[in-house]
Amino acid sequence: MKKIHTKYKKGRINEMKFGKNQFDAVILIDVLEHLDKKTGEKILKLAENWSRKKVIVVTPNGFIEQGEYDNNKFQKHRSGWGFQELFNIGYRCYGLAGFKFLRKARVEDSKDADLSTSIKYRPRLFWFFVASLSQILTYRFPKMAFSLFCVKRL
Repeated sequence: MKKIHTKYKKGRINEMKFGKNQFDAVILIDVLEHLDKKTGEKILKLAENWSRKKVIVVTPNGFIEQGEYDNNKFQKHRSGWGFQELFNIGYRCYGLAGFKFLRKARVEDSKDADLSTSIKYRPRLFWFFVASLSQILTYRFPKMAFSLFCVKRL
């Protein structure tokens, strides 16, 4: 098996130092919403500098409230990132997790929470199934989606 990397760096993303075009892609999965807006904008610019080909971002569509949990202050959501905002800075976005209106405006503050716990209506399993099916539509119409998968080709 081919080795893809030989060492890891652990630390705060806003303190990481990497060179220009050091990576083929930079992937930020559920990162931006945990940063204040100004820091998030800085991280996006850094990611674009670090990457040679693309930056991939996964984030809730707009602000979804989440507090601290598991004694981890970094779990708190500090900003929201919407479709239009990411589109305006060059990201192509696709919708994830189905229709946003099927989900609560606040997610559970627990490591045991999953996408089904964010469903607003009961019976939860039925509406989770509806939300899952609605992803077929929201993938192409991300403004209506609960979450966004965004790609910026450089």
